[in-house]
Amino acid sequence: MGFMSLGEIVGKSIIKVGDIFYPLEGGSCKVVEYRGANNITVEFDCYRKYRGVFQSSHLRRGRVSNPYHPRTLGVGYKGVGYFNSKNSKKAYEMWVGVITRGNCLKYKTKKPTYKDCTVHPDWHNFQNFAKWYTEHESSGLGYEIDKDILVKGNKVYGEEFCLLIPRIINSTVKTNYKKCTGLPLGVTQQKGGGFVSRFNSNKNNSHLGTFDTPEEASTAYVLAKEAYVKEIAELWKGKIEDKAYESLMAWAV
Repeated sequence: MGFMSLGEIVGKSIIKVGDIFYPLEGGSCKVVEYRGANNITVEFDCYRKYRGVFQSSHLRRGRVSNPYHPRTLGVGYKGVGYFNSKNSKKAYEMWVGVITRGNCLKYKTKKPTYKDCTVHPDWHNFQNFAKWYTEHESSGLGYEIDKDILVKGNKVYGEEFCLLIPRIINSTVKTNYKKCTGLPLGVTQQKGGGFVSRFNSNKNNSHLGTFDTPEEASTAYVLAKEAYVKEIAELWKGKIEDKAYESLMAWAV
């Protein structure tokens, strides 16, 4: 038995191997080795087996933490490794955003485009996401995460599908839901007849013309947007990954 603190000798029972403690975050942990009041190894019984070393005072107050406890929206957890919210602040902020888009019902209600989005289980572990982010050739450039340039319509955030791209590209390829008019994207109907086609680029609002049918107006919109996406891809060639450039050049509405 290791050295015992005064607090353990006076007024408190001695902590011993086999004792069970209950962290404030939930679950329980069992003492598996005692080497002194400031060096107690416990094993957590939930989420996955993990052993950590803590002080007796922290154990008694429940202020011990399992790095596999999914405290971020019930799925995201810190994991065991180098990365944390301090030394990898940007990666952590981006990870929280990804977990939010994939698992926060309130956010999905507010942003219905993320209604069916999910996060790959590998990215529930912050260590995995942070490793992907820091090793990504575009990390540190202020780029945003994109999930559906490589695979159009993809709803899963994960290493297989995601890229880091400039905001201008991310906003350009986004497709908003149709309004409650039944008309194609980019098309409105004039009161006096005819269908107007407009394309909102990052530069300005372009009036593409007035057409007899919504199909003709939609074709004008599609051609304008696809051409603009290719234009943006060319401007950023060499500053984005090759696979991102190739996907943008093949992008279709």
